[in-house]
Amino acid sequence: MSQVTKLKTVQCAPFLTFLAGVVDATIFNESKLKVLEVGCGPGDFTVLLKEHYRDLISITAIDPNESDIKEARAKSEGTGISFEIADIFNFKSDTIYDIIIFTKSLHHCVPVDKAMDNAYRLLNDGGLLFAEEIDFDSPDDRSLQWFFDRIDLLYCAGAFAEAQPITETSNHRDKMIAKAFNKSLSIHDRWLNKHRHDLATMKSIKSTIEHHFGEGNVQFSYSAPFFYQMLTHFG
Repeated sequence: MSQVTKLKTVQCAPFLTFLAGVVDATIFNESKLKVLEVGCGPGDFTVLLKEHYRDLISITAIDPNESDIKEARAKSEGTGISFEIADIFNFKSDTIYDIIIFTKSLHHCVPVDKAMDNAYRLLNDGGLLFAEEIDFDSPDDRSLQWFFDRIDLLYCAGAFAEAQPITETSNHRDKMIAKAFNKSLSIHDRWLNKHRHDLATMKSIKSTIEHHFGEGNVQFSYSAPFFYQMLTHFG
């Protein structure tokens, strides 16, 4: 296993552990569960999920980025995972899913209420919806400065892979990494470009999910900075 693969496994492991614990205790039965992953990117979490449950689940994973889907298909050959170029707004399916997963993608699905409309329609009665999300406002300025001071030292020491040149076809992940390494930007702009107006806030995500599924049916586990996952992105 390459170092990059190991890092991606570390990045995805906590969410996989959480999700599997809920699924196994709630809805798992003898029939094969149908899973829809929204915003799968290059398929890192998708492949780990399939390896964990094997033939007990079938997975359809969607992402609007063509290069990410191409990479996901290459790394998942022979697994039976269906990767499609689509987003939650234009995805059409006659299948009703037992589990729908937004893997750090729901903040991109603006307007969130329309994204939840389609997710609600696609979810089976008694099904589960998971949203692994980023609370952009969680770290304060002092925490961000502490983080990027250490990122800059590690980068100067050659501890990270070089950022890829940014082009019109660059995916979100490469653009995020390039910004994080750009010391000419403010810490706020380096921090996942948090002031972009086209990203949904954690507050709006929570309220929208509660509106669609009922406050009593929604559980929020915890809120934490994205620091450790950014480190795995940097390689």
